Amino acid sequence: MRTILGWLVTPLLALVLAQPVAAESSLRCSGGLVRLGDGTWQVKRACGEPDYRHQQEAVDIPGVGVIGSVTEWYYNLGGQRLIRVLYFREGDLDRIAKAGYGSSRVVAERCSPYGFEIGLSKYAVRRVCGEPQFRQTRWRLYERGVQRVDEWVYEFGSRHYPRELEFIDGRLDNVDRVE
Repeated sequence: MRTILGWLVTPLLALVLAQPVAAESSLRCSGGLVRLGDGTWQVKRACGEPDYRHQQEAVDIPGVGVIGSVTEWYYNLGGQRLIRVLYFREGDLDRIAKAGYGSSRVVAERCSPYGFEIGLSKYAVRRVCGEPQFRQTRWRLYERGVQRVDEWVYEFGSRHYPRELEFIDGRLDNVDRVE
C-alpha cells in the first residue's frame, strides 16, 4: 500500500514544487488593499509613508533604448514578516517583491565593513549603515536583456578599506574591498 501511495504522491509533489512562484499582484496594508496599476497616492493612502524610498531616473542605453524612471518603496512589516518592495513606473504600481525579513526593533546594530551579507536588501543595509558616501547606477547587458546594478560605497575610517556594494534587483549581490 505504501508503494502505491508513494508512486502517486511523489510525482504529484514534484509537479507542485516545479511550478513557478507567482509574482504578488496585491498587498494588504492597514488602510486597505493595493493592486498593480494603483497610483502612488493610492498606495500612500492605504500603506502610509514607505520606510525607504529610492528614485532611479530614466536612462538611455545605447543599443537598447530608453529605460523609464523607476521608484522603489520599501515597507518594513515587522520582524515576523517579509519586507515588501513596491516598484512604480510612471507613477503606477508595476511590481511587488519580497526582500528578506523586516525588523520590529529599534536598530542597535553598528555598521561594520565585515557585516554585509549577500542577499540583504538595500533597505536592510541602509537601516544599519545609513546613506552611502557614494551611490551610482549602471546598466549591464546580459543574454536575457538589461540588468540594473546599484553601486554603493561605505567608508569606515583610516583603519579599514572602503567597501563597494553591488545590488541587483534590490538585493546585495557582491561586496568588494576598495583599495
